Amino acid sequence: MVGYSLGGAASDSAGDRIELANGISYGGVLSFLVRSRGHVELIYLRQPTTVNYQPLGGPVSALFPASVNYIQFGGEEELGSNERVAPFVMGSVGMTLFDPDTTGISSETRFSMGVGGGLKAMLGKAERVGLRLQGRVWLNFFNSGGQVFCGSLGCVATIQGSVITQWDFSGGVIVAF
Repeated sequence: MVGYSLGGAASDSAGDRIELANGISYGGVLSFLVRSRGHVELIYLRQPTTVNYQPLGGPVSALFPASVNYIQFGGEEELGSNERVAPFVMGSVGMTLFDPDTTGISSETRFSMGVGGGLKAMLGKAERVGLRLQGRVWLNFFNSGGQVFCGSLGCVATIQGSVITQWDFSGGVIVAF
């Protein structure tokens, strides 16, 4: 899967913002058929990004490069009765690893979930190869007042909200066995 992720943001009590820059994402899905139109899925998605800081009323500045890694377990249900072209809905739960690419700042692992939908189109008579297009919203949960990107010199921010939301739009090739 290759796609584009829209970064998330969080504010602290002073109104300053920490933002994840939008960017290319990539990963894969292992999908196992468990009933005629339903699948269980293992999902991995990675988004290289930049963590930005914006003081209240001030300009945005880049702090450091980072990666957002989603590791999820979920399900996908195809809708309708067409075997070749099928819309689907999906949901997953798991964890998100916020991994800064700089020294002195630790990674953050948080509970997360994703919901979305898309379209599968199987090609050829054997229907063993196809295309998958999808959109998904990721919800990353933080304790209200939780600190992020901490190191020996303190934390980059204290989040006031409890959820950082990201959107991902992606597509890929299906190979069915």
